[in-house]
Amino acid sequence: MPQAHGAELVQSSGRRGFGSLRIVNQTELDAVVTLAAHRASRVVYVAARREAALSGIEVGIYWFNAELGKGWRSGSGFARDRTHAERLEPLSFLEIQGEGGVQSDRYELILR
Repeated sequence: MPQAHGAELVQSSGRRGFGSLRIVNQTELDAVVTLAAHRASRVVYVAARREAALSGIEVGIYWFNAELGKGWRSGSGFARDRTHAERLEPLSFLEIQGEGGVQSDRYELILR
């Protein structure tokens, strides 16, 4: 059975934050995107030519990794056409409490 688009494969067990990440997959391959920090990790499946979002990202410095391919199998990865997206600098999520509430970072990552 194929993986559901936008399914969060790993969710952080830590507290929920206010940060968000929009992932746009402009490739012909499906993607499994990992956002990992010291205490938290989030993994989401993004189908080819689709987009997905992660919200509730807590404060921290996160590293991004994207594995692309076809035929995702939980536990063993993609069966065909495996590749990885280029490594990026870490993403920093901060929160600021203001009169209007909490503000946090919002990022957009585009896979090409």
